[in-house]
Amino acid sequence: MNDTQTQAQAQFIEDFLLVSENDHKTYLDLTATVKSEGVLKASEKIQERFEDWICQLADQEEEKKNAYGSLLLKQLLIGWGSDSFYKIAKRFEVVE
Repeated sequence: MNDTQTQAQAQFIEDFLLVSENDHKTYLDLTATVKSEGVLKASEKIQERFEDWICQLADQEEEKKNAYGSLLLKQLLIGWGSDSFYKIAKRFEVVE
C-alpha cells in the first residue's frame, strides 16, 4: 500500500469512527458486538453491514438508470479490506 492509499484508509477509518462514535445507539451496539463476539467476528459484521448499505445505494442508482453513479459508489466505497474494519472494531473493544 502506498502513502496515498494509507492516508485514504486512515481517513476512511477516522470518518467511519467519527459517525459511529457520535451515534449513541450505534456506539452501544458496536461495543456490545465486540464484547460478545470478539474483534475479528465483529469486524466482519461491520464490513458486511457497510458493504450491504453501499450495494443498496448503488442498486438505487441503477434503478434510476444511473450506471455511472452506481459504479462510482461501488468503486469508491467498497474494497477497503478487512484490515480497515478490524481497526474500526478494535476501537470498540472495552478492556476491563
